[in-house]
Amino acid sequence: MKSFDTGISRKAAASVLVACLITVGVFTAAIYLPGMNGGPGPTNPSGSLGTRVATYLSSRADDVEFYWMCNCTLVNVDLTQFYDSQHSGAFVDGVYVNRSGSDHEIVVLFSPYNVAPVGRGDISVSAWTTITAAIIDNGIAQMDDIEGAPPDEAPSAFPLNIYFSIFFDDDTCFLAGFSSEDGYFWMHNGTWTGGFTESGHPDVTSWSLTPIWLVEGGHMATAISQLYTAVTSTVSYP
Repeated sequence: MKSFDTGISRKAAASVLVACLITVGVFTAAIYLPGMNGGPGPTNPSGSLGTRVATYLSSRADDVEFYWMCNCTLVNVDLTQFYDSQHSGAFVDGVYVNRSGSDHEIVVLFSPYNVAPVGRGDISVSAWTTITAAIIDNGIAQMDDIEGAPPDEAPSAFPLNIYFSIFFDDDTCFLAGFSSEDGYFWMHNGTWTGGFTESGHPDVTSWSLTPIWLVEGGHMATAISQLYTAVTSTVSYP
């Protein structure tokens, strides 16, 4: 589905972000308490909010099934422009990174999902670890807390520069995004069915529009650049 539109209203775009379906309070509990839904987690997290989030995500590294990106400038504009140059009319709807064996697999979904080909390529575990370090250790962990009251909506401005999700093997997930329009990086924990929608997106099931907020401060720039390079250098239009 072609769900990305830079001219979309804030309220309408919130409905487009299917994965913004989150369980109330789960993320806060996951940061401050050991584990989530019986899973592993930091027992005594300390430091800034960004550091605590990074500690939590690192503690769940072995539980990850795959990573997913959609509905953002990186995927629907930057990657689409790259693949459109290879095949006129190509539109990137989403990107998976599946964890598997000695190499991970990058899967690019083109729109429309039910008829368009799927691009695939392999990325080494060490290369992907460098990217996740840019996201977590050198990205989220370095961000400052916001000052004052958080925005009323999640996200509060569009388009998103990046929107990504991490799906775990206990049917929980971590959802995060950043918009340069307001400079905030927002995060949720959520749940999913373990399956996928008719459009090929992961089927996220429960929600609360009560995110954790940080000041992005340029800390995702390296990760976004590395993600773009990883996809375009690994996957050709099929």
